[in-house]
Amino acid sequence: MLRYAAYIALAEAFTILVLAIYNFAGALNGDKFNVGLLIGLELLLLLGVASLVWIAWGLNRRKARARIPFVLFQLFALVFAYPLIGHGGWTLWPGIVLAVMAFAGIVLVFNPRGNAEFDSE
Repeated sequence: MLRYAAYIALAEAFTILVLAIYNFAGALNGDKFNVGLLIGLELLLLLGVASLVWIAWGLNRRKARARIPFVLFQLFALVFAYPLIGHGGWTLWPGIVLAVMAFAGIVLVFNPRGNAEFDSE
């Protein structure tokens, strides 16, 4: 169960990395003009990628200390998915996929079988 939660964390990290590259490429094309905002956003996105990779590593090694950061990321993803779904248009399906992945991650970590897999630290 925790291995699947780690896969969800890695998929989210990959998605954030693609978003960071897309944002940076847009800045190179001249779509974005505020350099300070761009650097701050890129650093924040890369910090999120690094955090999710660390969380996935911890979940894969069955470390209980990776559970709370993972759940917080999933709750944040649910909050972020809500306006994507509510806006409609082209953001509807990415929002639905994000919400389903976040809900599945929470269920995988908190079900009794997933709880039993954690090492006691």
